[in-house]
Amino acid sequence: MGIPARYYSSTAVRTTLSASLSSSDTEIVLASSTNFPSQFPFTLILEKDSANEEIVTVTGTVGANFSMTRGVDGTSARAHSAGTSVEHGVSAKDFTDFRTHEAAANGVHDIGPGASVVGTTTTQTLTNKTLGGNLAAGGFKVTGLANPTSAQDAATKNFVETGVTSQVVLATTQATNAASSASSSASSASASSVSATASDVSRVAAQAAQAAAETAEANAETAQAAAEVAQVATATSESNASSSQVAAAASAATSSASQVASAASEANASTSATNAASSAVDSANSAAAAASALDSFDDRYLGSKSVAPTVDNDGDPLVQGALFYLNTGSVEVIGMYVFDGAGWLKASAASVSSIVTYEYTATASQTVFTGADDNALSMSFTSGLIQVFLNGVLLNPGDDYTTSVNTVTLASGAAVGDSLTVVAFASFNIANTYTIAEVDAAIAASTGSGGGTASIGLEAVFMMMGA
Repeated sequence: MGIPARYYSSTAVRTTLSASLSSSDTEIVLASSTNFPSQFPFTLILEKDSANEEIVTVTGTVGANFSMTRGVDGTSARAHSAGTSVEHGVSAKDFTDFRTHEAAANGVHDIGPGASVVGTTTTQTLTNKTLGGNLAAGGFKVTGLANPTSAQDAATKNFVETGVTSQVVLATTQATNAASSASSSASSASASSVSATASDVSRVAAQAAQAAAETAEANAETAQAAAEVAQVATATSESNASSSQVAAAASAATSSASQVASAASEANASTSATNAASSAVDSANSAAAAASALDSFDDRYLGSKSVAPTVDNDGDPLVQGALFYLNTGSVEVIGMYVFDGAGWLKASAASVSSIVTYEYTATASQTVFTGADDNALSMSFTSGLIQVFLNGVLLNPGDDYTTSVNTVTLASGAAVGDSLTVVAFASFNIANTYTIAEVDAAIAASTGSGGGTASIGLEAVFMMMGA
């Protein structure tokens, strides 16, 4: 809300009405306006200290006359004759307004009903404050943040970069392990090939044993036939022939079992070779995925730079969501930047101070104020985020002044020695940050808790970084 601006003069000369004034007139004609305030509104008192006293508020000029609001501050509009005394002065309203303003704890200085006053000229520590909406950083950064400890804390640059670095190390380790696994798989395939060769040799040997058994069986049958023909053979000869037949049958059974075992060994060797080849393919895919993830990360986080890059680290066009850290320049520009598809935007920021005060001493009829102030500070502000005071009185934007780029222009010229104060507020925005819970979830995904590969962990980090 604030106190409506009014203006005063300590050297205004008492004058009189040049023409009579009815109770409904809204213009006043004066014999003189020597040293009256040059800005509006200001107060005039007609027939002061009399029963017909009337206080009016002068709001502007109409030609050579003044326009006014009649019967203010408890007085009534009255008729006054020509020659009636008129003088510039103050009334009870001038004092009660300021006392009401002093007693107010909120709803003042145009900050809205229910909002509390925050100091504008000294450094203050804000405690027990709750944000009612988003904060806009306005190209500055928030400094001195501690590492996050709870689920909804904002993650700092150092915290995020530490997590990212650990994931890069983990990806490198997993890529190395994948290469070792591929080497082991190749060795297993070689051993399986040797086993298959041995199985072939065993099969050939079994086939030879089977052929020998068949020959022995034929010989036994011949011997039996000879025994039958030679009925006169002795009992000893018949016994020997029978033993030879039993031995031949046992030899045949042994040869058959050897053939079955050889077939099983051959099947096992083939399965082992297939599994070894599949393991080698999986290891190669894992290594390729890790390399692809590392390349994708390198395309998004371009590292620390002295100037904003126009291509990524491979010389390819920038991708939306790419990041880099500007390491040179003033404290206001150094920091992390993100590429939105058209240009680089400051990723996180806060000014060293959120309020800057500029003080100027006016020259005669000066209206335009810009550049260096009395303290050699060059005025810089965001439109709509300033308050302007002339001699301690808050001015209304649009009515009392207008703004352009870092320039304040008064509607009416200031007097010599007038003090113009511009209070500029910095805005800041930290909406696009990640909580510790989100960061922890991304890191947990990358540690293999879900059984994934290194590329899954890096993709989670890219999601965390807004890629």
